[in-house]
Amino acid sequence: MALVLKDRVLETTTTTGTGPITLAGAMSGFQSFSTIGNGNTCYYTIDGGSQWEVGVGTYTASGSTLSRDSVLDSSNSGNLVNFSAGTKRVFVTYPADSAVTLNDAQTLTNKTISMAGVLQLDASTPIASGATVDLSAADGNDVTVTHSTGDTAITSFGAASAIQAGTRTRVRASISGGTLTLTHNATSMIIPGGADWELADGDSFDAVKISDSQAYWRVENITLASGQALNLPPFTITDGASVDINPANGDIQVWTLGANRTPTATNFDNGQSVTLLIDDGAAYAITWTIVDKWFGGAPTLSTDEPTGIVLFKAGGVVYGAALSEIAA
Repeated sequence: MALVLKDRVLETTTTTGTGPITLAGAMSGFQSFSTIGNGNTCYYTIDGGSQWEVGVGTYTASGSTLSRDSVLDSSNSGNLVNFSAGTKRVFVTYPADSAVTLNDAQTLTNKTISMAGVLQLDASTPIASGATVDLSAADGNDVTVTHSTGDTAITSFGAASAIQAGTRTRVRASISGGTLTLTHNATSMIIPGGADWELADGDSFDAVKISDSQAYWRVENITLASGQALNLPPFTITDGASVDINPANGDIQVWTLGANRTPTATNFDNGQSVTLLIDDGAAYAITWTIVDKWFGGAPTLSTDEPTGIVLFKAGGVVYGAALSEIAA
């Protein structure tokens, strides 16, 4: 069930009393309430001259009726009207008390908006559903995000750490699991998995770290000063009958074999590389159909230590190179 607004919806009714309205058909030049959709709600007005009612009702296709679920205003002091006999007009409206409008300064005032989806201040600044957005009076571009109950809180850094709408130089982290931790001068800012956040121009952090090795991560436009570190954990490949080596999962990937495997590499683009640390499990082997050319030949997996293999793609060719065995 959804609240639906439609233009030029106008029918008549001869219903009396305080119950549901039976609709008698659209007036010439107008649509019927069927455009609202069966089971959906709408704002309605029933106009019977001196008797009138504005409210929220639910349209039911069977019998073409409109319930009167709640009354917003009426000729009966805001209560249900006991309509007398005669023909009344019934139409879809947009009640003043429920309208979201801008004042002369094009500012939304005195309204609390409950989001079921995502509020987007501009093309590059999505704010997650459930967040509280506070537009600072001191700086209209500053946005402070406070999570709803049950989410991980964000530690404040003061005015300099505000997330700004409209910025283009930024750090972005997209995480499917785990958390992203940003630290600055021994203060941490924790962002939960599943969120997509952008940080303002001028923000600097001593370290950027994603704490969950299973997280998908992407970090853009990072400038690290001397002594700063970018720490991204190795990605653990989930072993299975079908394994795709994807550079998007990270530069270093760890794989423990559960059987002999023949991996694919459907997302390997030119200029990308991956370092694999492979544990052969119980003396399992890999068939390297994804490698076009080897430096020194295809390796035999070590049975004592992880085997290091570097894969990279250039000119449409996937090259492979085995690292030297770990010294005893």
